[in-house]
Amino acid sequence: MTIPPQPQVQLNKDLKMANHVTTFITISGDSELITWLDKKLSSVEVGDNAFDEMSTEQTVQLFYENQYEMTYEWMIENVGAKWCYINEWVVMEETQMQIQMTSAWSMPEALIERMFLVCSDIDDECEFSISYEDESLDPIGAMYISSKGSHIEEGSYEYPAQEDYETEEEYHRALDFMWEDIGDMKDDLLEQCKLIVNSSEEDEEDNEGSDFYTEDELDALRDWDNTLMDGLEDYEDWNEEDNNE
Repeated sequence: MTIPPQPQVQLNKDLKMANHVTTFITISGDSELITWLDKKLSSVEVGDNAFDEMSTEQTVQLFYENQYEMTYEWMIENVGAKWCYINEWVVMEETQMQIQMTSAWSMPEALIERMFLVCSDIDDECEFSISYEDESLDPIGAMYISSKGSHIEEGSYEYPAQEDYETEEEYHRALDFMWEDIGDMKDDLLEQCKLIVNSSEEDEEDNEGSDFYTEDELDALRDWDNTLMDGLEDYEDWNEEDNNE
């Protein structure tokens, strides 16, 4: 028996299954921070699941502790996604660690910012270099956080369409190169983030003691200039009257 084609139904985004966003957080800091963070993550007793991954509650409580609330509103405001969990982590060096996370619809920006604040209490010079991708490859992004500030850049990538290639071999070759291209894109976006954060700090330092003024400072200078000119005009009027006498 042949099953007739079923009509396609356009679902509302809130009703269909969320896109998974994969985020990689590279944390650079002193050995004290990396050791402390590794012990903190290792202390979590992962439940019985196929991938030995933390739950959303375990992930969030690592950095919010008892402030965690299991509500949609709280998660969106304080995590940046309705669910989010740590997949795995690895200590790459004494001063560097990488954490992989999965979240719904978006990169967990608010949680990452919270993580940075917690880590900054141990090493105020630590840095977070983040890359992420939606499973649809839109968006693909990067974020950089340091004591100087933070910045996010995003792009997108289209999956190769098989009909655009003459042979299946060419199509699979395009798929292989796709991930290399995406990796290069993430690297470029991250470098842009670092450049913007670091250059903004340098601009502030360069402006100290220079002839650059804020809008408020310019307004104050204009007021002072007007007051001075009014005073000079009054003096000239008085001097002219005095000479006439």
